[in-house]
Amino acid sequence: MHKLTSLQGSTRTDRIWLVIFLACYVLSVLINLSYFPLDGEEPRRAIIAIEMMESGNFIRPTTMGWEYYNKPPLYNWIISGLMILTGSSDELAVRLASLLSILAWGLANYYFVRKLISPYTAVLSSLFLMTSLDLFFWGLSNGGEIDVFYSLIVYLQAMTLFYFNQDKRWTTMYLLSYALCAVGFLTKGFPSLLFQGLTLAALCVYNRSVRILFHWAHFVGIALLGVLVGSYFYVYSFYGQADKFFVNLLKESLNKSAVGENRQALWKKTLMYPAEFLKLLLPWSLFLFFLIRKTKLKLRHTPLVYFALLFILFNIPVYWFTGKPKMRYVYMFIPFALMILTSLYASFRERYPEVVQKVLHYMFILFALVLAGLIILPFLKDVNEVAAGICILLLAGYLVIYRRLTIRYGIICFVMGLALVRLVYAVVLIPVRYEAREIKYDQEMENIADANDNRPLSFYKKPDTLDLDMDLEIVDINEGKLPVIPDIAYEMPYYYYLSSGQIMQYDTILRPGQSYIGYRSDVRQLNPEVLYSFKDKYQRNEEVILFRMPPVMLNRRQDTH
Repeated sequence: MHKLTSLQGSTRTDRIWLVIFLACYVLSVLINLSYFPLDGEEPRRAIIAIEMMESGNFIRPTTMGWEYYNKPPLYNWIISGLMILTGSSDELAVRLASLLSILAWGLANYYFVRKLISPYTAVLSSLFLMTSLDLFFWGLSNGGEIDVFYSLIVYLQAMTLFYFNQDKRWTTMYLLSYALCAVGFLTKGFPSLLFQGLTLAALCVYNRSVRILFHWAHFVGIALLGVLVGSYFYVYSFYGQADKFFVNLLKESLNKSAVGENRQALWKKTLMYPAEFLKLLLPWSLFLFFLIRKTKLKLRHTPLVYFALLFILFNIPVYWFTGKPKMRYVYMFIPFALMILTSLYASFRERYPEVVQKVLHYMFILFALVLAGLIILPFLKDVNEVAAGICILLLAGYLVIYRRLTIRYGIICFVMGLALVRLVYAVVLIPVRYEAREIKYDQEMENIADANDNRPLSFYKKPDTLDLDMDLEIVDINEGKLPVIPDIAYEMPYYYYLSSGQIMQYDTILRPGQSYIGYRSDVRQLNPEVLYSFKDKYQRNEEVILFRMPPVMLNRRQDTH
């Protein structure tokens, strides 16, 4: 039996196949990575990074010239660094951080699992992590989001606690874990403190003792966290309102809880959460379900698997039983769940190797369905026929040799097939997705840049109010209210910058001779001369207009908000 499909190790041929897989993996993500426009939170992350580079101020995050209070700046530093390294501010530079994070995550997971379980389980659990469909297809396609990088930091934070706990190296354990906690805090704020506390509680259950909490190194670690985070906010205080920034980070975390969630929606989400979590683990949650139904794993006999279960049990209720968090917020649980599934798979495979081989032989049906869909697609959508033809040949060739490969390489062959499907998605379906979009901000903002002769541009709209008063039962926080930028599509300032090189500003006053974009409903009473317009279907189908104020304005009262 081939060594990679046993539990003994790997050969030179195995390593070559893994290198081929990694090459296909990276290629499947990089191809057309900048084709689909930034979406969701991606353009906001990008424009903050761009404004940092343009201003030279990497301490005070801003959007359109106004202070940004919702997230600390570390992830924006990373995006800025990648923009500088690549010499570009396009979508690829913005999304590259998540690809680098998942590669580092797979390598780190391999290191820990190899040390604590076995090389075979380490290889499979890392491959399963990297090819879990939500991460592989959605997370990396929307790589400008913060979640993949942040989940890597939380994973390292938890694994550092467990790894050094095994050797009773308390000083190293606390210093490294609290340093990573500080990195997490400067990335996403208070959730990192919660992960640290709840994972330590899980570790106490694992140790059957709370003594480690009172080790002197624990207090040194807490002090290190305070110094690292406190140093940033101290420096920030020279540029902005550090107290309000800190309070809003706390409020931002509390808002993503059950507070304000209606009871019916909360109950529905709670009941559906296990199914949603299993969906997050696809295809492995489904594939392994059929293989491990006869397998029992003695958790205490596999310490890392036992800790993985405890980590999930202690931390996931924060997301399970609260109202608003999205599934991408819990990517950090994927490798821990897959450690359990992979160990169950390895145990099942030792007992029923013929069943595993039989199942793998029939898994080619999934790839055959993808091939059939790809063949039919040109008759339904306008696709690049050359690209589709190449992908059809690749998939067909893969299916021809699939069964022969699975005899030798087992589940590794199936993983290779997933990378190939992701390649098909990148080459053929990303352009289809782009053409299906109702509004293309990249094109619209290029048109606006042309109509405005690439001049400076401001966005005009009444500000929203950020309420920083909170009643936390044990203490009241009264930081007042702040005017902040209203909810807008940040694709607009990002793509205006790419088209014109100008950073769009946000303004609440209309000034003589300046160019603005805004919603027609906000300036209808002025009857402005419209230079360009488009319908923003993501903002209740409102009309976005480009207009220019006359050099000399009539003496009329303006609302300065």
